[in-house]
Amino acid sequence: DLADPGASAGRLGAILRYNFGSGDLQEYLCKLSEWEVMVQRYDSANPLEEVSDAVKRTVLMQGAPEPLRSHLEVSGGGMSYDAVRKAVEEYASAKKEWQILPLAESASVSAAISGKTESSSAANDMEVSALTGYKGKGKSKG
Repeated sequence: DLADPGASAGRLGAILRYNFGSGDLQEYLCKLSEWEVMVQRYDSANPLEEVSDAVKRTVLMQGAPEPLRSHLEVSGGGMSYDAVRKAVEEYASAKKEWQILPLAESASVSAAISGKTESSSAANDMEVSALTGYKGKGKSKG
């Protein structure tokens, strides 16, 4: 099977047309690992016709979900496959670190940063009535 040119062509076609999923970053990362195993198997079976760096980079970028794809297109031009793969890992790591906090936790963090508690924030809201009677600079048109 490994020496069969038809099987080899079929494996290469599967590598080139690989479906990385529905657009979810975590699914993409899992599928990317599976795809890399396929590429390694193909390269092992076809040492004279290994998948080129440019082909691997192109398939990886085209299969990426948005906005990762745009990020890679902007920053990945001229980079090696390994460098683009590293950029994917860094993007995923940064995305994980900056996920939105749950709403209640987010509100308490915002209050802690501003120095307000929930009871004092309502009392310290901007009072529109403080601006009553303010005419601003310039002459009145009276």
